[in-house]
Amino acid sequence: MDDLTTLEPGDEGRAEDVGELACLTIIHHPNAARVGERAFLPGLHGAGTVEVSRVAPRFEPVEGGEGTPLADPFLSRSPLWIALSPDHVHLDRTGTSTRVVVEGQELGDHLRLPRARLRERGLCLVLGQRIVLLLHVASPDVRHGEPIWGLLGASRVMVGVRQQVAKVARQDVPVLLEGPSGSGKELVARAIHAASGRKGDFVSVNMAALTESMAAAALFGHERGAFTGAVRASRGYFGAAVGGTLFLDEIGETSSVVQPALLRAVESGEVQPVGAERAHRVDIRLITATDSTLGDVVQAGGFRGPLLHRLNTYTIRLPSLRERLDDLGRLLQIFLRQELEAVGRSERLLPRAGREEPWLPASLVAALMAHAWPGNVRELRNVARRIVIEASDQERVTLQPLALLSVPGGRAGAQGSSSSEPVAPAQPRRAVEPGHDQEGEQRGVDAPLDDAVVEAALEAHGFKPGAAARALGISRTTLYGWMEASPRMQKAADLAGETIEAALRGCGGDLSAAAAQLRVSERGLKLRMTALKLVLEGQDD
Repeated sequence: MDDLTTLEPGDEGRAEDVGELACLTIIHHPNAARVGERAFLPGLHGAGTVEVSRVAPRFEPVEGGEGTPLADPFLSRSPLWIALSPDHVHLDRTGTSTRVVVEGQELGDHLRLPRARLRERGLCLVLGQRIVLLLHVASPDVRHGEPIWGLLGASRVMVGVRQQVAKVARQDVPVLLEGPSGSGKELVARAIHAASGRKGDFVSVNMAALTESMAAAALFGHERGAFTGAVRASRGYFGAAVGGTLFLDEIGETSSVVQPALLRAVESGEVQPVGAERAHRVDIRLITATDSTLGDVVQAGGFRGPLLHRLNTYTIRLPSLRERLDDLGRLLQIFLRQELEAVGRSERLLPRAGREEPWLPASLVAALMAHAWPGNVRELRNVARRIVIEASDQERVTLQPLALLSVPGGRAGAQGSSSSEPVAPAQPRRAVEPGHDQEGEQRGVDAPLDDAVVEAALEAHGFKPGAAARALGISRTTLYGWMEASPRMQKAADLAGETIEAALRGCGGDLSAAAAQLRVSERGLKLRMTALKLVLEGQDD
């Protein structure tokens, strides 16, 4: 474990902020109901020593209640000792027979690490091949009984997001949500709407899916006969959200042609439908979202500075999944339970009698903790879905991490990586027609791209070709060519109208959910629906 025991210069940790303590969170336990329980370690605040064993410490549910020890018969009553100094964390297992794995490597007698690790990403500990714990820094100020609006998580960053939602919800100001793809920006937007008390509808729009020629009519509405095909008037998305909330996702993709009109609408509270003689006021709450740095886009000339200043009156930054690893175990259990209930196998997560092994092995969960999670919570949900598809009929999950966590080059995310970005190949690679090498081109040092790798990248990025191409290190044009050449790839342009309608009915009209079910991008599905003249129920042409 030389790579873990050596301290680099400048690696000294810093004392936790006031109100934060060292904490152990249960990421995996044979009794799935205990996942997410926490044991705050006040003995390690500043410096001190605590013991971890079958009988200590006591872990308390996030929702409140009496704490209990880990109580697993495979753990020794003799403890693993954890000591903290101002600069280091020291693990000592000389007095216990419990096998301990730290960050994927088995612990010998002693291990010393920089204390900064606790704040940066925490330390993943596997005890007795049965229990996964995260040693990290956390805030104990989760207030029981307060609304969470579906924003699950006890991590300090998610507690902070909920606090920001509560502060801004009833303030009639635009809100900008920043965060990586898959981090739950629409969920936060819906939470703000729910907490705002507004009685109108929540209307969600993906700006990347609006074509430049039709964006103004889609947003602001149009009069009958305003353009070819406008057989009746439409109130547009702004009109549909009157009295409620309008959520504009991927705001950085807004057409430069539409940006001036959007700025006027935000400044004046008025919109002018295409073909109308005058503007009219609209009472809406505007929330926008982006997974890019809009300031950089402004500098590059792709977004208007005045519009950005209007939209970011209040900004909420959403964390990547790597920034809230203490929530991973609980989120995974929720997603697994939902997927298992859908196939009638929810008993898989029930505690098993005696010393029988649980359905989900600790080693797999520990591997998930080491993954980079480029697709964030969305990717975690997809992983849960794959586990259930492959192993719901098995007495114990036998899947290997690489089968679940495919990334460019066919590797799982780097262990302990704190990056929220995909693991990049060692050098750029150019995809070619499946099964063929490009003449004169030498393959990269990683495994060549194949359909499984491309599919995994598309899925991790919501089937958005641009984001998937960036993750793969290839151009969007190259990716499109690959998708066209591969018979395995689902293309929105090939979907039949009946297939789309069935998916929409099954998803209650939710276009995003239907796109995920059909394994295509939401923008591609919208374009296909336009080509087939399909209209979402309750929406004007």
